Amino acid sequence: MNKIYRLVWNSTHLCWQVVSEIAKGGIVAEQTATKKESKITLGFTTKLAAFFAVNVLSASIAFAGPTGGVVSSGTASISTAGTTTTINQSTSKAAIDWSSFSTNSNEIVNFVQPNSSSITLNRVTGTNTSTLNGQLNANGQVFIINPNGVLFGSTSQVNTAGLVASTLNLSNSDFNNNLFNFSNTSNNKVVENRGKITVPTGGTVALIAPTIKQTGTIKAPQGNVLLAAGGDITLNLNNGSLLGYTINQGKAQALINSGGMWEHQ
Repeated sequence: MNKIYRLVWNSTHLCWQVVSEIAKGGIVAEQTATKKESKITLGFTTKLAAFFAVNVLSASIAFAGPTGGVVSSGTASISTAGTTTTINQSTSKAAIDWSSFSTNSNEIVNFVQPNSSSITLNRVTGTNTSTLNGQLNANGQVFIINPNGVLFGSTSQVNTAGLVASTLNLSNSDFNNNLFNFSNTSNNKVVENRGKITVPTGGTVALIAPTIKQTGTIKAPQGNVLLAAGGDITLNLNNGSLLGYTINQGKAQALINSGGMWEHQ
């Protein structure tokens, strides 16, 4: 159903009228209205237009949340209650393909995993950037893969046992065989952190993309923070700990723009 509206001039009632975006630009008059009728209709229709405009806008921004989740590997369930999305995972690894993976500032995504070394691979198959402005919590590792870009906004709070965010793809086959090879040599999108990312002692935060921007806060006490710019990168991970990495193929215009605060000593 079309949920985008605009206003057109109704010359019968001498007022603006809410119509579908595919309607013609004006409505032809069939009869002449009196001034009194016009004023009454104008007042009512203006309020109606405002009502529709506010409610249509509210509908579009009230719930960003992850949408269209389909488990493509492993076992997990997805549930939503109000502004909270919960993923319950029962296998050590699970891969979920999402139409979109974003949150507004009032939204929460919780991953409930078997243990701290469990991994949930979240792969976005839609066309929009993942814009995360809310909370993301997990007792295990969370991977977010989106070729359109990943942005942790200034209000975002990430609390996980480990985090990998990338615009490069990781296949389910490699993922399930502990081959963490992220590759997409044609990709030129950005992973950016403006928010607060926290992992526990010994945890790993890895941001992987041709362009990385870090102006937020990353806390990984006695752990690892990796900003890796390139088009083909392999991580050597063991139970969530980063043992090393290899940039198999760089990018001619690879860029790391880093500021903010790092705490990983």
